[in-house]
Order: sequence, then structure tokens, then C-alpha cells
Amino acid sequence: MKGERSPNVAWRIGVESPTTAVPTGLELNDARLASSGSYRNVRVVDGQQISHLIDGRTGYPITHNLVAATVLHESAMLADAWATAFMVLGLDASKAYVNDENLAVQFTLLAPSSQSEPEFVVWQSAAWKALPAVKSP
Repeated sequence: MKGERSPNVAWRIGVESPTTAVPTGLELNDARLASSGSYRNVRVVDGQQISHLIDGRTGYPITHNLVAATVLHESAMLADAWATAFMVLGLDASKAYVNDENLAVQFTLLAPSSQSEPEFVVWQSAAWKALPAVKSP
């Protein structure tokens, strides 16, 4: 998004979660936001979900519980690259980069659950938490 939606009015952005709820609403100006996820484009093989994201280190689909990464950056290209890289790296390895680079990032993880419906948790970096939230009307 370039600039403001209209004078003195920020763009209002919702970041979708795998449960289709919108856990995060942001007000942004001149922002570049990219998301990568593995919860929509999957197939089931022998009862196991297989992601479309391939770990280049192994040549196999990712298998960790990070299901979505959203990155806000001054460059759209780098936001997209970071989001995809984080999806391959997983949460623990990604957190080191997020902290070193002071990136505004939101991760969605599949939580261990005994329920029939999957449960998700959201992790946000300090830079993400500092972003202006959308105010309820």
C-alpha cells in the first residue's frame, strides 16, 4: 500500500488466521506486508498433511508446527522473502532472525491439542506489538 487511504486515514489491514477469525487488525501507512502459510495449500497422504513448502536443506516438505508467517517491512520483496524463509525455518530458528533484525512479525502455530478441531496460537515480535492497532468503532 502506498501512502494513506485518504488524507489522515490509515489503511486498515486484517491478518487472517487458519480458523478464519481475524486476530490482528492494523492501521498502516506506506507499508509493505507479506504472508506465507502452509495451512491452505496442503494435501493428505497416508493420513498426514503434506505442505507445499519444501525445505531446501532436506528436499522434503516442512513438518513443523509453524503454519503462517506475516512480515511488515519497508521492502515488499524482502517482506515476502522473510515470510517464506521463516515458514521453512520454523519458529525457533526464525525467532533469532526476527530479534537480530528487529522485524515486525506475527507467527501462527498449530498447538498440540486433543480436540478434533485444530487449535492455533499466535506469537508476535516486539516490533509487531508496537504497531498501531485498529480501534473498534
